[in-house]
Amino acid sequence: MHGFQFGINVYKYSAASIGYGYFYQLGNGKHMQILHKSTISTEVQLGKPLLYAPKISHSFMLVTGSMGIVLGAEYIYYTDLEKHNQVIRSQLGYVLPRYTIELLYGYNITIDNKSPQLKYNTHNISLIFWPFKDTRKKANCNCDTN
Repeated sequence: MHGFQFGINVYKYSAASIGYGYFYQLGNGKHMQILHKSTISTEVQLGKPLLYAPKISHSFMLVTGSMGIVLGAEYIYYTDLEKHNQVIRSQLGYVLPRYTIELLYGYNITIDNKSPQLKYNTHNISLIFWPFKDTRKKANCNCDTN
């Protein structure tokens, strides 16, 4: 399963994000699925200063029924096109796979603090929406297609 994602990030500073990602099903137990998600996206922090943040994300999802847990990390390159900082964001949250929605808490760990004057969140709350149909239901269906 793959497609575009849209998101909003809030805490002290607000941001919007857009990206593209893939889901890989690693395991399909009787009561639980394990998914891996890889995403390339860009976050734009609105306000002053306007910051751009290209990012690469990887996460694992443990899904049971209609809800799951997400554990992931992102590499983020915050820049105002003159100065930059590199950040690793650890993430933990919930996923509603039927509705393709994720609610995540993230904590930014600065790798290099070359530009301490760049202001971005240390703590981060993200709501991510994947506006495409969840195709895992068809793949797991043992129904006749006649």
